[in-house]
Amino acid sequence: MNDTDRAILAIASPQRWLATREQLRSAGVSDPAIARRRRSGVLVAAQPGALRLGVVPPTLEQGLLAACLAAGEGAVVSHRSAAWLWGVDRLDIACVEISVPRPRQPRLGGVIVHRSGDLRDADVGCQQGIPVTTPARALLDLGAVARRGLVERALEAWLIEGLVDGNALRQLLATAGRPGRPGTAALRWALDRQRLVDGDPDSRGETRLALLVARHGVPAPVHHLLVAAGGERFELDVAHPELRAAVEIDGRTVHARMATADEDRRRQHALEDGGWRFRRYPLRQVDAAPARVAADLRRWRVRLEGAGGRAA
Repeated sequence: MNDTDRAILAIASPQRWLATREQLRSAGVSDPAIARRRRSGVLVAAQPGALRLGVVPPTLEQGLLAACLAAGEGAVVSHRSAAWLWGVDRLDIACVEISVPRPRQPRLGGVIVHRSGDLRDADVGCQQGIPVTTPARALLDLGAVARRGLVERALEAWLIEGLVDGNALRQLLATAGRPGRPGTAALRWALDRQRLVDGDPDSRGETRLALLVARHGVPAPVHHLLVAAGGERFELDVAHPELRAAVEIDGRTVHARMATADEDRRRQHALEDGGWRFRRYPLRQVDAAPARVAADLRRWRVRLEGAGGRAA
């Protein structure tokens, strides 16, 4: 292997075996040397100005990065491609979508290019070594090009996985979700459907329960309610204060449960002495049988309501 080939490999290996002409020229690879390798198949066009090693089979991830490299500084994977890259299940993308700063308008093969005037540094992340809009920004952009149902599905999955949270989404809507902006209405609708606009849960278990009650017609609880009992103040993660009832989701590891079991019992006993009732579910049960958990919650509420505030 000569020095030219070593220079090409040094550039391409950390970039999914891609290199731009500008990168190669900056490394001392001449245009004639690039042309010879194009003729021999060592280098193959991936996008105008971007080349890939011919011995490496192309992948969708490589195509996403090639589009960003060819589009230049500030280009990021976005919209449906960003949702796919962050892991929306069963999302098939027929083309690559990227966003570039205005007024740039690169012409790329098989790529939808969105020109953005409000893409902030905080809206950009990295996934699998590829520059991509953050999950929160991807949700906003996704609503501009896809059905609302897909935005809702992505929101639900990413809330559970902890990729997004209500505070970040509200902040994004406040800064970038101006009236009439494509995608704003779809994201607001999806948030309203999940009933997570106010009092957001902040753990996977709470989030899963909030989604469960929204889907199965159980009255929405209050999250992070502060109550006084036994001369102390306690925070209830999920509560129905009108019934003095609390629901707890146990998704902790065995070690964490052992470390906090005594404190949990002391807290619950103090609250029970103050008239609160508890329902506990393992997170695995909420995930595996949400309809069954919802039905159990509804029956419990009926008993509590029928008891008229007395222990049930």
